[in-house]
Amino acid sequence: LYGGYVSSGIAEGNRVTISGGTIVMNGGEVYGGWAKGGTASGNAVSICGGTLGDGEGNICGGYVDSSTQASVGKAADNQVVIDHIAAAGTTLIGYYDIVGGYVSGSAAIVSGNCVTIRQTSGITSVAASAVCGGRAESGTVSSNTVTISGGTIGGAVYGGTAKSGTVSSNTVTISGGTISGSIYGGAVSSGTATGNTVNFYGGSISQTLYGGFSKTDNDDVTTGNTLNIGSTGSRVAGLSADNIANF
Repeated sequence: LYGGYVSSGIAEGNRVTISGGTIVMNGGEVYGGWAKGGTASGNAVSICGGTLGDGEGNICGGYVDSSTQASVGKAADNQVVIDHIAAAGTTLIGYYDIVGGYVSGSAAIVSGNCVTIRQTSGITSVAASAVCGGRAESGTVSSNTVTISGGTIGGAVYGGTAKSGTVSSNTVTISGGTISGSIYGGAVSSGTATGNTVNFYGGSISQTLYGGFSKTDNDDVTTGNTLNIGSTGSRVAGLSADNIANF
């Protein structure tokens, strides 16, 4: 399901809105905007009612496939909003990657994308393998955000992530819900993850809070990372030193 699709060039200002009904994913995908090379910007996916279920799938505000392109791919200012409307309810069943903006290929620029998951009346359920503000295979991932105030997240949450490159100035804010995986302000397989922020104001998290994370030894994953914790009802596996890393 695509709000807009281009085989080359710019996918901009497209939107997918789901407010009711049932969509069987079976490995399917929902994109606000999709571009083969080039740029995806200002696209959005809004899910405010209905049911997406059965199997795995991807939900992405803006996606650029630059894996076979020589040009730089850019995903900027795309968003995914999953919100609850009491009359309809919102349920996602299965294992989804929920991503604000994503570029495959090298030399990507991913910035200003966001994912917002809200809950207003206690019956919203979101099952996700990963929630990510911005993602790149390789390049620069910066100033992306994830905000979660309700629901159940079955996997990890990333402000920004890349297999290689620079991941900086991304923010994750949690004020409610239950999260089974770890939370990363920024994460790389190889590169740097600096200047990222995790705000944990409520909810339940059973794994680790990372300001920055890398799978490669000696990468800089601590410089400028910030952790803010508040609310007496918040729980991060006891909030011991073992559950807080790289701030």
